[in-house]
Amino acid sequence: MKKTILTLISTTALASGIFWSQSPTIKADSSGTVATNSNATNQQSSAQTAQSDVDSAQTAVDQAQSEYDQAQAAVNSTSAAVQNVQSQLTATSASSANTPTVTVNAAMQSATNDYLKILTNSNATSAQLSAAQQTWGQALDQGYALNSYADTDASDLATAADWTNLTTSQADELSWFAAEVINQAREQLGLVDYTGRVVVTTGAVAMAIDVANKYQNDRYTDLQHYYSGINAVASGYGLATTSGNSQYYENLAINVLWDSTGKYETTTTMADLKNQLYTAIMQMLFQDADSNYGHTVSLLGTLRYNNFVRDQTPTDQRITYLGVATDAIEADGNLYTRIHIIDITDASAYIKDQATFQAKGGETILTAPTTTTSLDASQSASLQTSLAQAQAAYQAALEKLDQAQTKLNQAQADLKAAQSQLSAADTTSSSTGSCSKSGTSNNSSSSTTIVKVIGPDGQVIGTWSLDDPNFPYRWALNNK
Repeated sequence: MKKTILTLISTTALASGIFWSQSPTIKADSSGTVATNSNATNQQSSAQTAQSDVDSAQTAVDQAQSEYDQAQAAVNSTSAAVQNVQSQLTATSASSANTPTVTVNAAMQSATNDYLKILTNSNATSAQLSAAQQTWGQALDQGYALNSYADTDASDLATAADWTNLTTSQADELSWFAAEVINQAREQLGLVDYTGRVVVTTGAVAMAIDVANKYQNDRYTDLQHYYSGINAVASGYGLATTSGNSQYYENLAINVLWDSTGKYETTTTMADLKNQLYTAIMQMLFQDADSNYGHTVSLLGTLRYNNFVRDQTPTDQRITYLGVATDAIEADGNLYTRIHIIDITDASAYIKDQATFQAKGGETILTAPTTTTSLDASQSASLQTSLAQAQAAYQAALEKLDQAQTKLNQAQADLKAAQSQLSAADTTSSSTGSCSKSGTSNNSSSSTTIVKVIGPDGQVIGTWSLDDPNFPYRWALNNK
């Protein structure tokens, strides 16, 4: 039979009876078979606190997640903008790397200045001009070793071009390329204020194509200018002509190829044509002694300087119209590839019928298309700064989210532990019940409550069973 011990603690014992300082409570004896409801109450409070901690932690996680999402969106947006800028910068850089350049040294610039002193001296004799031109040309010979070019543009490398049948757009592109090189040379040598710049026009390109076709259609194979052919074409554009072995407009580059099989292919790429055009111009500018520097003074414009002076053309209106075309022809077991660079000085000595020249598009300037958008350094730097700031905010939000998630995980673990303890306390409480004045156990088995009465001195007065009809202190329990 299970026994429950009810301990009644008396603070005062009088002859008239016993007075209690508190209600009787059930305490576990040494066997630990009895417990109180206070433990369950404590566990319930702990569980509620843990749940509150979980709720707070979840709120913090939600807030951190929101901040993280915003930071991530900012990073993605800024990163996309930076990538776009970087792509443009890369494209611009690649375009710049593929742009032909011209380099000159101080000696070449000094020689040019000396030559200009003679060229601009109205009292200089022809002999003096000729001697100055020779000295200048010899100084410019240094430039050939200073310059090189290789077209690496993917589009140029992949675009087929036929020496004998350029499209108009391809001729335009080669003309822009040549104009870039020639104008750079004029600028580097300090000639622009004297000779002006070259510009590409529809008429000049058309004339270059007509000249190239004239060579090919007439099957001209001599290693020199086709003088009569050039003059015939020039006449149709309202330009001045000359007779004999003379012409005013063409600078010609010829390459002779020989193949023992006699099989020649005129199809190449735009990259190859630009490479050959660049080399041809470098030879004309900086390696032209064999031609008495005739190509040099033509492309650099000093040959026509006096025409501008005679026409009193302001320095900012001195223009030379430029066009480029190619052709090729097989003859005598060889393949002749030719580059025709046509330059027409905007001066009365050369444009005789201006109406015809204008009608042919001689003055209709073609502007090279812009292939990339160049961004200044400040714009790029600003975007890079924005990206760095967004990345810092993102990293901070990520760390905050991690910390909040860690706290949530701990709070959830604490809640789980508290709920387990509460469940255990509820189970124990339901099995033992709570104290009543009778002290009767909830056990379904028969039970006897034993009362131990302790006096004021702490000594046990006696022990009785509540079932004992002779229990002398029953009145105290009933009154309590």
